[in-house]
Amino acid sequence: MRFSSCGDSRELMVLAVALSVLLSQDRDQDEIGKLAAFFTVVGDTLALFALQPGLFRCPPGKGDVSVQNTPEVPPSAP
Repeated sequence: MRFSSCGDSRELMVLAVALSVLLSQDRDQDEIGKLAAFFTVVGDTLALFALQPGLFRCPPGKGDVSVQNTPEVPPSAP
């Protein structure tokens, strides 16, 4: 199944419901609640990532951190 902004949202809803049914089988109410909370956090985090698409992309040379390239910090005075 391919997800696109032009696709049928009912397919995605059916997939979400089917996955929920599978994940909830043979689990008690507490376990289902924990799964729900976990997937809420995952969904919220993905939404934040979507708002900041370049969050984990560093420009060339900016993401390379080494001890040799960091300036020395003078000891603090007592």
